[in-house]
Amino acid sequence: MPVYLIHDDTVTAHTTSRGLPADALLIRSEEELAASGLSLPRLTALWNALPGVLSKRFKTRASAVHGLWTGLQKLEPTPPPAEDSTPAISKQAQVIVLLRREQGASLDEIVAATGWQKHTVRGAISGALRKRLGLTIESTRTDAGRVYRIVDAG
Repeated sequence: MPVYLIHDDTVTAHTTSRGLPADALLIRSEEELAASGLSLPRLTALWNALPGVLSKRFKTRASAVHGLWTGLQKLEPTPPPAEDSTPAISKQAQVIVLLRREQGASLDEIVAATGWQKHTVRGAISGALRKRLGLTIESTRTDAGRVYRIVDAG
């Protein structure tokens, strides 16, 4: 059974209530919609915001509740959020992981990992890592090119 999310002036259908905003109104039945306390003008505005419906004015709150509930049941539910428990790691964090390795990381390795251009990598190392985060970064030139490494202070 789908759950309908009323947030601001939009209504969306979902297959589960997991992960939905806490400040939104969740509706599972016509009775819950009737008990929600939404005013006749608000119910009418929600009806008129539904996709593919003609604008309408309801005479009573009961007819608005019934009409809106009928319209809600025609909405296609959005799929539930993915079960990925690992949060996405930022590109800056990826660079830090590479630079914390004992051998460090070459400019080309960082470019390949982040998709950034070389000047962006150099700017991130100089600005974000050295200046903003205060990390001590060692830069050495090798036959393979420039290699950067975070030096632990202590």
